[in-house]
Amino acid sequence: MKHLLTAYLAATLMIGSAALLVLFLANRKLRSRALSYFMAICACLEVSVLHNLLLFYMGINVSDRLSPGLLIFLFSSLPFGYLMQALIPIFTNRLYNLPWERAANRVIWIITGLQGILTLTPFFARYDAQSGILSLGPAYYSNSVLLLCAQLYLLSNAIFNHKRLPPGIRRLVLLGLGVLLVSLPGLVHDITYFQGRPQIGVVPVTFIYFPVFFLIISVCCIIFGLRFLMRVGGDSLSAGLVSPESPASALAQRLAALGASQGLSERELEVAAQVIEGLGNKQIASRLGVSPKTVNNHIYNLYRKLKINSRFELMALCGYAGRG
Repeated sequence: MKHLLTAYLAATLMIGSAALLVLFLANRKLRSRALSYFMAICACLEVSVLHNLLLFYMGINVSDRLSPGLLIFLFSSLPFGYLMQALIPIFTNRLYNLPWERAANRVIWIITGLQGILTLTPFFARYDAQSGILSLGPAYYSNSVLLLCAQLYLLSNAIFNHKRLPPGIRRLVLLGLGVLLVSLPGLVHDITYFQGRPQIGVVPVTFIYFPVFFLIISVCCIIFGLRFLMRVGGDSLSAGLVSPESPASALAQRLAALGASQGLSERELEVAAQVIEGLGNKQIASRLGVSPKTVNNHIYNLYRKLKINSRFELMALCGYAGRG
């Protein structure tokens, strides 16, 4: 049965690698910071799966005793865990363009740095080389609380701020929210596994749930990422929009053609150009001297007339990668 655990982790690792490749290719088109943060989170999960795979393999086939070498390997994944823990709220702040993003991100990095420092102290853990026993300190359990807080922050924003997103992205976020809600009991189990186990003497070879969550997210990334890449590739090829001499002129021509064929108003074309430029709704409203609600209405009409669901699809239609 234990050998099935390694097979399960190996399969997750391969599918996760494919998802990271698709995300990388998609982000070459989109150049989105939010997507870059999401890729980094997935990469940290990928490293964690690889780490657990190797740890389980050694515990099953070599020795399950917690030797000094195995202890160092056990702790080697902590920096990636801290990085992921920091990136979850940072990704959330960027995705929803929250007004407190900069200040919150500074606080997040300060907390992450303090976690790293505490890891080096007895408040985190103490190891007795003679008995091979690792005793967990109070700072170790605080990590579980902080990771749960990061996930709850992501969940709360997905619930209360999803209307800030374009319809196409909103659907993807709500899908991810559903996956997270279904997986949350298993994730809580993994995070709190060592609660009530103040001492560890052997490699904890047991079923873990977070790879299931990562596996589902990876499959979704592959499906939707490939659909996006096929859409971008097809539209760019058919439109013939590559114009190294004058990319701005090519973009203006494409927008004009779309306006003529789809009945877009002059104001809708202005909004479309600024959406493609990477501006948020409030920035567009400020430039045009209108309210953000008016900009939302123009974007809704754009999506309806062009039969698209997100600003990324608008960029794809115009053969423009964007800077989001």
